[in-house]
Amino acid sequence: MKVSTVFSAFAALASLVTAAPAPGVSPVANAARGLEPSPPPLSYEKVTPITDVDEVAAVKREIEARQGVYVTVHIYWGGTSAYISPVNRGACADLVPAWKNVISSFGPDSPLVCWIYDGDWCTGDWYGPIYNPGIADLTTVGWNDRINSFICW
Repeated sequence: MKVSTVFSAFAALASLVTAAPAPGVSPVANAARGLEPSPPPLSYEKVTPITDVDEVAAVKREIEARQGVYVTVHIYWGGTSAYISPVNRGACADLVPAWKNVISSFGPDSPLVCWIYDGDWCTGDWYGPIYNPGIADLTTVGWNDRINSFICW
């Protein structure tokens, strides 16, 4: 495969997914890569409970709209990575060609529950359910470099 073809494929992928740092990467390393640092964790002392039912529903929808799946091309979250977001619950996500049959780690955000498929558009053999934090080594379940699509609920 030509190097230009590989770069073209990754450029196409970049328009569909948001890059995410590997777990454990420091904010300094993120800044060097041009990524914004994560916000500091919330203090429970500063959290005001939501009591309005409509407001609770709106907050839930906002959280669900930001959920996604973290994938890497090497086991234990190594190598090239991508964060596929948002994931539409109940809708099959067919991977772009550059990400078909190369994923070795698969991790959905909580509370998503996902099934992976070796065929396009959620066809063929499947494996699941996969819960957060996901599977760091897909070789342990016989699914290394087999994923072509997935669906989450």
